[in-house]
Amino acid sequence: MAEKSKVDMKQKFTELLEECADIRKSIFDFAQSPLLEKAESKCKRCLSVCEKGQASTNKEMAMKIVQGYTEALLDVTYVVECQLVNEDFPEDRSAKEIKHLIGRLDQPEALVMEIFGSEVKVCGQLLRQPVEVLGVEMLECLSWRRGALFYMYCHTVFNDSTRKQLNAAHLLECAVSGVIYLQSMLSIRSPLVLEEYSNTDIKDPGAVNLLKEGVYSDTHLLALMYAGEMCYWHWKVSQNACTDNSSLQNRIKTSFDSLANGTKFLQKFVNVVRTQVRGNGWDFSQAEKILAEFAARS
Repeated sequence: MAEKSKVDMKQKFTELLEECADIRKSIFDFAQSPLLEKAESKCKRCLSVCEKGQASTNKEMAMKIVQGYTEALLDVTYVVECQLVNEDFPEDRSAKEIKHLIGRLDQPEALVMEIFGSEVKVCGQLLRQPVEVLGVEMLECLSWRRGALFYMYCHTVFNDSTRKQLNAAHLLECAVSGVIYLQSMLSIRSPLVLEEYSNTDIKDPGAVNLLKEGVYSDTHLLALMYAGEMCYWHWKVSQNACTDNSSLQNRIKTSFDSLANGTKFLQKFVNVVRTQVRGNGWDFSQAEKILAEFAARS
């Protein structure tokens, strides 16, 4: 691939194709089959390019290969995620499968650094990694998918009183991890807003105001609510631990301020919905309920 890189992308695509085949054997929701087919097709096309050696001497082509691998990986892991969600995160294997999925979704950024280093020159232009290799939207998608996976798991466990008690420590860890990934997703484009929103071609003042807030899509807005809810669940479980379980209390990371972080996320969510997108299907009643509970206990 790129100079001095020891990454064998042919092997990466071959392994991903094998993973598709394994998933296909155990998949229950055949509606997800098109995603697997799409991923397999992408892998085969990229594998053909790798076998011809076109990516080993051309950094621009190498970037496209890594992007293609990331797109295929996002599709494959989404199928597995959907199966976990549909099965309500089975107790016997959820922790292992979540760890595996997060590791897989961590891979593209690590791959970029391993192949290209901290920066790469393409067509005379110096690009810094990984955002300019993978692209803003793909990097946001990777962070969103990891954060949303933790959210769905935490939502399932928190609303099951038995599992919440048995898996309290893991729930706390997953909530923190989920918030970190969503915060990462929300911050990727924020610096660009301050520099570029005044030069945008968008004439709608409401749309420009959303850009100023760093809300580029419905997904960004949903990420605020998801992050706020995970902070709330972390706070509730931590509160219970303070009275019910001294050993668990000692394991709680005191550096994570779930109340302050949750308040920040949810206040921003409520403000954006109330002032910018109200009447477009968004509801902030749950966010306000949580904020009221935060305020009463702070």
